[in-house]
Amino acid sequence: MNQEEAEKTLDKWAEGILLPDAIIEFIKPDFGFVTVREILDDPQKFDGAICTHPIEGREYKANGKFYANSRVIYSFGHGGQTFKLRDTETWAEAPKSEAGQQDVYAAFLAELKAIPDERKSEIPDWVVSRLLRLRLSPALEDQILKEAGKRFGGKRAIVKMLKQARAEFKKAGNDSRKEGEISGEDFYAYMPMHQYIYIPTRELWPALSVNSRLGDDFNMWIDSERHVEQMTWAPGKNMVIENTVIADGGLDPQNGVSCFNLYRPPVTLHQATFLRLS
Repeated sequence: MNQEEAEKTLDKWAEGILLPDAIIEFIKPDFGFVTVREILDDPQKFDGAICTHPIEGREYKANGKFYANSRVIYSFGHGGQTFKLRDTETWAEAPKSEAGQQDVYAAFLAELKAIPDERKSEIPDWVVSRLLRLRLSPALEDQILKEAGKRFGGKRAIVKMLKQARAEFKKAGNDSRKEGEISGEDFYAYMPMHQYIYIPTRELWPALSVNSRLGDDFNMWIDSERHVEQMTWAPGKNMVIENTVIADGGLDPQNGVSCFNLYRPPVTLHQATFLRLS
């Protein structure tokens, strides 16, 4: 690793992203020092393994634990930290800033251009696999689909595949669970904190906990399909107040945003009796 690559790796560490050449020290002697690349090659091998703090190392008192399903190391150090293991830098995360998202778009165009004509039939699968891993703005996603459509011969088929893949992703997270178990329908993404409202209790869950119950990166589907921008207490209103924001003590119309209503109606006498009998 040269100096530039080392500096890039350290910068990503500070952001909570561990790139392939980052080294993790596991407590188990059989594992010892392992690169992120080696972990991602066989994540189940390291599932649940305890490691030293990814940045502070052995000298720091708080260890970490690797979760194979979510590809993360969680440490209780510094009030709780999550480190994401990623096998590639370009597609690891979708930056939130406009400039960052444009960088992702430029990288996408470069990779798309590099696909030879004899492999054009693979473009839909290639595009869908990347868009499922990213949460891009609708406008940028549409740009990507248009550019891919130009190479493939039309974007309609790619859009259809993407919708189907997202539907299957949802189904895999919900329908594969037994009756009564937690599913994606039990959560809403609270975007200001990027945490997840668990509907039965109204408590906020971190992404790590959601993914440990529902599967790798399932929170990304919730971000995209079940998101709210505010929380409020509004007796008599729906649980999710759509196309509305709370401002100056009142409800104002605002297209495309929603507000989660923490209010729950009181238990009726009939319900209380039923609960006691059950």
